[in-house]
Amino acid sequence: MPKKTTIALLVVPVFALAACGSGGQEPTGGEILSAGSPSAASATTKPAAKEGKGAFYDAQLAYVRCMRQNGLQDWPDPKLSGHPDWDRIQDIQRELQKGSNLRAGQEKLTKAMRACMDLMNVADALAPKQDPAKLYEALLRHAKCMRDNGVSAFANPKKEGNAVIPGGDPNPANPAFDIESPAYERARQACKDLLPDGSDQ
Repeated sequence: MPKKTTIALLVVPVFALAACGSGGQEPTGGEILSAGSPSAASATTKPAAKEGKGAFYDAQLAYVRCMRQNGLQDWPDPKLSGHPDWDRIQDIQRELQKGSNLRAGQEKLTKAMRACMDLMNVADALAPKQDPAKLYEALLRHAKCMRDNGVSAFANPKKEGNAVIPGGDPNPANPAFDIESPAYERARQACKDLLPDGSDQ
């Protein structure tokens, strides 16, 4: 990944597909492994325990409101499915990285995520589970599309037990491509409809 994507790692991995942190639990069927989340939070606004898609949406909305209350007023509402709007979140990340704002933006984002961590975990626990086989096949098609559209080093997803590890840069420590480049953005836009809901990159 390029050196300018430090903030992105705080919210999503290079090709993050999870809306929230794992809350310390082991992956379950169809779960997508994520890069982890900041710790500590206040649970004063934690929603009551419910189940179903409506509960997932409500939990994500509570998390969004918390992020806004903690300095990120433009944090977007979840989609109707309950999943985050990653396109708009990435726009916010880019804005925080502009000019000399990188360090201040990183600190601002980290502070908000720490404050809202409990709400992230609530939403994570309510997230609909996906069939691992179908999820893997969908991500495989997406990886091929990315390569066909010019990102030749885009790696296939992998399976680890019942968890699916998304594809992307085969070695983030030594990036094979620049996710901030116009070429990558064109490929991302061309292939994003192949991603299952909740796995926007």
